[in-house]
Amino acid sequence: MDERLAKALGLTNLEVQIYLALLKEGSLTASGISTKISVHRRNVYDSMERLIEKGLVGFITRNNKRCYLAVNPERLKEIVSEKKEVLDKSISSLKAMYRAKNEEHDVSLFQGKAGLSLVLNDQIKAGKEILVISGNVKAVDILGAYMNHYDLLRKEKSIPIRIIYPEDVLIEKRLSTTVKFLSISEASPASTNIYADKVALITLSQNPFVVLIKSKEIADSYRNNF
Repeated sequence: MDERLAKALGLTNLEVQIYLALLKEGSLTASGISTKISVHRRNVYDSMERLIEKGLVGFITRNNKRCYLAVNPERLKEIVSEKKEVLDKSISSLKAMYRAKNEEHDVSLFQGKAGLSLVLNDQIKAGKEILVISGNVKAVDILGAYMNHYDLLRKEKSIPIRIIYPEDVLIEKRLSTTVKFLSISEASPASTNIYADKVALITLSQNPFVVLIKSKEIADSYRNNF
């Protein structure tokens, strides 16, 4: 079982070992499991109880001995569904808490490639024209293939983009993109993205950093450059 899948299901490494051993062997006593996976029987008992609670293991009694059996792996899908159901019930209140907190602040900070991707995804979600004042480092140099996906999403939603590049930057043709060049005295890895009522100040490096400002006034002032 993939380690990421085990974590998503809330299973420990020992629980995964026990479950897989039972799948292979059909049924085993606690002693048999302990021997099979080379783990102390006390630890096996503790993990077994948790697996029973999760509905992944059952047991039968043979000759006054409890034998454990793995439940059909389809149960794993049910566990995911149960977790999703719990999340769905909680998500509304969580979103309300998020909105209440973030309405107090107009500035958000994001770091790393994942953080930069979140901001670009927010641009797609906003569905408005995107304006970019680019530095000498392009987002495609940092995010690679993700930018092709980003451009396809823009095309699907008919979101145009206009970019101002330094005059010495070499660029490739992009979907639904209008570009112009300006003479800039000093090259910079910084980029400014303007969309909807937001301005994203982006430092493009192998560990990108984004300051996202939500302000219609500031966004409109930047639009004057275009």
